[in-house]
Amino acid sequence: LVGQTLADANLRARTGASVIAILRAGQLMANPKSMTVFHVEDRVGLIGDKQETDAAEKLLAASESSLLDTAQNNEAV
Repeated sequence: LVGQTLADANLRARTGASVIAILRAGQLMANPKSMTVFHVEDRVGLIGDKQETDAAEKLLAASESSLLDTAQNNEAV
């Protein structure tokens, strides 16, 4: 999801959870706009039931892991 806007990531449709805040470099963005882009190391505030927030957390974690794998593979080249 890193590099995608909230609109493109479409977390609510994919998981049912809504992004209500992003903490980036010590700055809180409450109610981020749909054109806000996810950055590496963003902390994301979610609202939804447990199943919805768990699903969103998995997507966010998978995105970060994928990014780390890509970075590590590029370093190995």
